Amino acid sequence: MRKIGTWLAFGLALGLAGQAEAAVVLVNGSFETIGASLGSGLFEATGWTNLSSLPIQASSAPSGFEATSAAGVTGSRYLRLASDNPDPSNTGFIVQNLGTMAAGETYSISGTLLGGASAVNLFSLTARFASDSGLNPATVYAEQVTAGLAAGAVVAGGLSLSYTAGAADAGQNLYIWLRVAPSGLGTAVRGGVDNLTLQVTGVPEPGTFGMLGMGGLALAVAALRRR
Repeated sequence: MRKIGTWLAFGLALGLAGQAEAAVVLVNGSFETIGASLGSGLFEATGWTNLSSLPIQASSAPSGFEATSAAGVTGSRYLRLASDNPDPSNTGFIVQNLGTMAAGETYSISGTLLGGASAVNLFSLTARFASDSGLNPATVYAEQVTAGLAAGAVVAGGLSLSYTAGAADAGQNLYIWLRVAPSGLGTAVRGGVDNLTLQVTGVPEPGTFGMLGMGGLALAVAALRRR
């Protein structure tokens, strides 16, 4: 009976795993879905959490805003990130909790980077996969620092992050974390992000788990019949 119970438990667990959906999902990566108006043609980006002290510092903005080229931008909006002075609290900083990781899965995010309006204060961005939304996350899984984007620059695929979760990461939160670097001069920095896409790879198809689970259940039923 102990062996039969083991087969039943194994089959049930795999069967449930076969029905599970991917836990990590990106919301509103094109920034077309907007929330409350923030004035001056700016809007909240639905699905994202703005951690800037000023609401205009991380928001969805119409393409072409502040002379940024619309070439290569999907839809009519992109994420506008700005910094108005050296104070970190006035620096554009936005995050999203993508969900919980599974061991063996690889998470890859890519996106288009947009230069701002200033020919003097070039746009620089830090992008991270992190464990939380803090300014100094407990764990940074992957990081990309892009510096010196000129006014009107459009770099498709300029943002690229990838991380493969290990056994210790299973069930842990995964955040996408975007923050613009201030100029350090007390003057404005402008830029943006668009066309963020997330790929999750590296784990057997859910159907595979389901088939294994059904096999385990079938063996358990057969053993019960024999007894």
